[in-house]
Amino acid sequence: MNTLLEALAFHASERPEQTAVGVGGEALNYRQLWQGVCKAARLLLGSAAAGRPLLLPAEKRLEMPVAYFAAHLAGATNILIDPRLAADRLGHIVQLAQPPLSIGLKSPLEGVQDIAWAAIRACMDEPSAGPAPALPPPETVADLMFTTGTTGSPKGVPLTQANILAAAQNINAFIGNTAEDVEVIALPLCHSFGMGRLRCQLLAGGSSILLPSNFANERKLLRLLDESAATGFAFVPSAWQYLRKICGERLRDAARHLRYIEIGSAPMLLEDKRLLMEWFPDARICMHYGLTEASRSAFIEFHAEAAHLDSIGKPAPGVEIQILSPEGGELPEGVAGEICVRGKHAMRAYFGERAESGGGRFFRTGDTGYRDAQGYLHLVGRIKELINTGGKKVAPAEVEGQMNLHPAVRECACVAAPDPEGILGEVVKAHVVYHEGAAPLSPAEWQHFLQGKVEGYKIPRLYATATVLPKTESGKLQRQRLTD
Repeated sequence: MNTLLEALAFHASERPEQTAVGVGGEALNYRQLWQGVCKAARLLLGSAAAGRPLLLPAEKRLEMPVAYFAAHLAGATNILIDPRLAADRLGHIVQLAQPPLSIGLKSPLEGVQDIAWAAIRACMDEPSAGPAPALPPPETVADLMFTTGTTGSPKGVPLTQANILAAAQNINAFIGNTAEDVEVIALPLCHSFGMGRLRCQLLAGGSSILLPSNFANERKLLRLLDESAATGFAFVPSAWQYLRKICGERLRDAARHLRYIEIGSAPMLLEDKRLLMEWFPDARICMHYGLTEASRSAFIEFHAEAAHLDSIGKPAPGVEIQILSPEGGELPEGVAGEICVRGKHAMRAYFGERAESGGGRFFRTGDTGYRDAQGYLHLVGRIKELINTGGKKVAPAEVEGQMNLHPAVRECACVAAPDPEGILGEVVKAHVVYHEGAAPLSPAEWQHFLQGKVEGYKIPRLYATATVLPKTESGKLQRQRLTD
């Protein structure tokens, strides 16, 4: 199998009546999905889309997966965008990628031909006629994903048909997805995590139920989990914290059928990991580490690897990870360096950049970490986020990990700030979110609490109390907004 499209064609032949995707009370079985994809692809082949970028709002509607895979079959490249994307960011993407075509845009763009969702619906409603278009080669760019921009301007990440297939195969190999699985997808589809979950289910031949309101409508989410007898569910840590607060143990009851849970996109508090293990003792709880550029490169399963919950696990199936020095040499265990990833799932080069010859190079993630004696990987933080205080480097995550152990703290974030005394250049500043009703700690109290837990130069010199920390929709901390 060379592409996900081959999997769709296979399932349409082998399990034609099984539900592939459902949303809002409607559903497509695998036969209907594949026929709709083939007919919509013929529509796109008659337009300016063939071999070109195509803007696709990732709305959770039945037409969306049809349009997504139809673009692939037509040899086009999907630019998945948030339907609520700000105009300036959309303009930035259009300027970079210059797509000639879009599907279902609410507001027209100059120079971009739009195909209405109704045209895709017509391809689904009418019987398919004629043979399926030829499958694209594996090296064809399938998706152009733009990073969420936690630091600096978003970059375009081109992922080939081979990349997205390899990622789905790696994930399914670790989690164990099968054709019997039913997954409720509350994650947005405009990000790598959510769209990846849909691709994984379709590769395995399982059923996906899309929740248009994402996690905001907790009553509908609980009802869907219960009524569908869902076996799979995925979320980011910030969504878990919201559901835990709003739903409490109702989530545990509604999700009693769960066979697996996937978590990712941001770090998770140790207390939340342990509560998940308590609430779902029989589920396979899998947390991943990865980037849009190299999706789900490492995994840990909470129950089986409970002694290593402070790590990000080990390389996913089909993935190789090394800890490299700035010069490119592999570092020994316990020594922090850049986390570098190699595998068929990893992109070759950013959009607009020339890929190096040969496909065997490691992708440098920009994250720093180390490998312990048992082979588990530990994430220290982003290289660009290291704080230089008097020539000594401080990884924010190390300090945050200790501060989060204080019972008054919900979460915190450390960033660089100018030294008020003008001696050290930078000092550590902590932005702290306290539990409701907890009194903020004074600098002297923090000094006492952190003494002996981290080196003295790593203890924050400045503190700010916050009600929330700025994050992307996928739960990634936006540190640069704390330094603006």
